[in-house]
Amino acid sequence: MKIRLFFNLLTLISMLLACAEDTSTTEDKASYPETPEQVVRHYQAHLDKNEFEAVKKYSTRQEQKRIDEIAPIILEEALDSTIFTTKFIRIKCKETTRKAICDCVIENFGEQYSDTFVLSYEEDRWLVDAPDEEINYDHSEEIEQFIEEELERERESLREGEFERVREGEFERGREGESWREGESWREGESWREGELERGRVGERESWREGELERGRVGERESWR
Repeated sequence: MKIRLFFNLLTLISMLLACAEDTSTTEDKASYPETPEQVVRHYQAHLDKNEFEAVKKYSTRQEQKRIDEIAPIILEEALDSTIFTTKFIRIKCKETTRKAICDCVIENFGEQYSDTFVLSYEEDRWLVDAPDEEINYDHSEEIEQFIEEELERERESLREGEFERVREGEFERGREGESWREGESWREGESWREGELERGRVGERESWREGELERGRVGERESWR
């Protein structure tokens, strides 16, 4: 009796934990910011306070790795020198299907400067990505080029998909054409055989008439004799 009660209690606890986890996941998705700009604001707000675990919530795996590397260094510094209150003067985001670049003007301690955030769309949400060192995001021309390259890659993927669909369609039509030609060849063969049969019947009738006529002539000659 006690053993059964114990297992029933364990089952109930497991069910409650599962429900709590599911509710937490649902609430997390519902509360997660939708746009790249909102993600950048949340990311920076937690980074200002050195809340690195919260920062990683808005980061790609690559950025999480970078955060893990810099966090110990920052935490070694004096607290008052690592806490910021970032104010966004301007955020201008440009996005494709899977990438976004937010060009920002930021103010800290009364000074304004430019900064750029790169985001990737993963697992149905925008995430701040580790910066690409090869791209100078301080230049708007290079940002435009980056966006154009992303768009071109997406267009190329669409073209490849369309080509594949067209090729499959041509193959299907080719198979249908082969079936049609086979059907036509079969009908032609049947027509040929029917013609041959008809000609054979006509030939038999002609031979029969000629035989009858010849027998009639022979009969007439015999009667005359």
